[in-house]
Amino acid sequence: MPNILPRSVNFYLTSLWVRVCGLLFEYLNTNVGAIVARLFEGNTYIEPINHTPSNSYLRLRVRVNLEQPLRPRFFLAGKDNSHIWVQLRYEEIFKYCIRCGRVGHMKDRCNRYISEVNGDLDRLMRKSSDRGFLIARARSTYTAPCLVMILG
Repeated sequence: MPNILPRSVNFYLTSLWVRVCGLLFEYLNTNVGAIVARLFEGNTYIEPINHTPSNSYLRLRVRVNLEQPLRPRFFLAGKDNSHIWVQLRYEEIFKYCIRCGRVGHMKDRCNRYISEVNGDLDRLMRKSSDRGFLIARARSTYTAPCLVMILG
């Protein structure tokens, strides 16, 4: 495209590979991958499953807005009452803050107030709730709400 200045291009919307780690072996399938993909907006590609010990995760190609916090994990409640934390690991993200969930800095350089982080988390949870996921809130006001995915 001629006559386009780089500063006029929005680089915040991008596609990333994300690894869904910590799933039980029976959940390593495309059906569960499709459920997890609903956490993200837009089209998602689910990599074919390869059941080898070195590849014990689902891998999705998702579209994300890098101006928004990335979801780091979710809580999975299985059909047999098993409960596990599932981590989302975004590939090729250079700097990722585990405190606020944003790309571009690390935790030790985070300057966001806890009220901003909690507001971001609430907005993220509402989006997930709109897509049919259950939100669990702890009794303590100091514990952030967590996303619960229930597999039937």
